[in-house]
Amino acid sequence: MFGFDGYQRLVSNLASDAGITGQLEALLPLLQDVLTKALEELQGDAQNVQYQAQRRILARVV
Repeated sequence: MFGFDGYQRLVSNLASDAGITGQLEALLPLLQDVLTKALEELQGDAQNVQYQAQRRILARVV
């Protein structure tokens, strides 16, 4: 849809309109850290689901 740059501009514009640019800039590193950790967990979950699916497929074949 927006891509990262477009999303960042949209959020910056909304923050500017709301008058909270300073607060947003202070929170962005924390938000980025939270999102990065959530993405890592989701990737781990996806790998686990893939592994389980492969095991089930192999169990049917053998």
